[in-house]
Amino acid sequence: MREPRRAPKSGTRIAKTATPREAPEAIPVESTRLYLGNLSYDAAEYELEELFKGVGAVRNVEIVYNRNTHKSKGYGFIEMATIDEAKRAVEVLHDQPFMGRQMIVNGAQSKGAADEETE
Repeated sequence: MREPRRAPKSGTRIAKTATPREAPEAIPVESTRLYLGNLSYDAAEYELEELFKGVGAVRNVEIVYNRNTHKSKGYGFIEMATIDEAKRAVEVLHDQPFMGRQMIVNGAQSKGAADEETE
């Protein structure tokens, strides 16, 4: 017996219902290097440096850029002068609005150059 014909695909997609996102797990601060997430794509390194200077001395700021388009990927790293200042920066600036977005500030998972030198 012959199968019934199916309607041709229309080319339109049915949107999936969004599942609520869980908050990322907080990474403990074990070094002076911090991860910055959910950054505005327009954020500049000097603007982040000025923001974090209110908490403590900043050694280095690095925003991660797409190699081909040279546009920000929306995250980066910052190195504070001491671990205490890094912990204070997480306490004060995590989940705070910056350039229209709730900034994520956590301890960095990967080792920074300063950490590798001390081992």
